[in-house]
Amino acid sequence: MFEHIFKKGNLDVSVFPYKTISNRTGTENNIGGIIEVIKDSQSRDEIGKIYGIKLDEFFLHKFGEVHS
Repeated sequence: MFEHIFKKGNLDVSVFPYKTISNRTGTENNIGGIIEVIKDSQSRDEIGKIYGIKLDEFFLHKFGEVHS
């Protein structure tokens, strides 16, 4: 569904499924997990260290204002 929406909007965006491994910890078993790395992507930690801004600020910097 998302691929169709992106193509219809002429957006150069793709959706790829990825695998997860749950390893619940914490008192309520609600913390933790491992996700498959997406090739050539930046982690949240890398974005913070490189750009020194919050994730929503990075998104606006990279893709423009909301509804633009």
